Amino acid sequence: PSFIKIIGPSAFSSSLINSILIHSQITHIFDEAFLFCKKLKRIEIPINSELKMIDDYAFSNSSIKSITIPNHVVYIGKYCFSNCDKLQKVEIPTNSELEIFDSYAFHSTPIESIRIPSNLVVIEDNTFKECKKLTHVDIPINSKLKKIGEFTFSDSKIERLFIPSGLVELREGWCGKVLHLN
Repeated sequence: PSFIKIIGPSAFSSSLINSILIHSQITHIFDEAFLFCKKLKRIEIPINSELKMIDDYAFSNSSIKSITIPNHVVYIGKYCFSNCDKLQKVEIPTNSELEIFDSYAFHSTPIESIRIPSNLVVIEDNTFKECKKLTHVDIPINSKLKKIGEFTFSDSKIERLFIPSGLVELREGWCGKVLHLN
């Protein structure tokens, strides 16, 4: 229903839903909202979504195949999409307001590429760790990125990476076990 503004903590956790439409009026998806929804394959979020926050473990260990992050989302929480073993495609619009990927946000997913939005300031520790199919990371020349956390791209297959001039912090092991980085 359109009068609902948030999806609360553990709201659908471990349920058997296989798809969901997140109405445009939803502003916040709380911790563990869809955690362990093993049958959840499809999430539809309208282009005009008011969603701003996707909290910790929100979709972790689900079976989603792709996700489009709406323009107004500013925060993606810890372990938000971690261990989504079917997640291959993450789309983030060029006009995204996204500022933070928190720790382990996409850890251990089969994504192959990611476009870092220009407003992103922080990629926290282990965000893309063990993304064994990740080969392309696109950071725009006008990026506001300031920090790449510990082991962020560790054990991925990234081949090249543009380091923006405003970056001030590269943490320990940020690209550890990355054998193809040029």
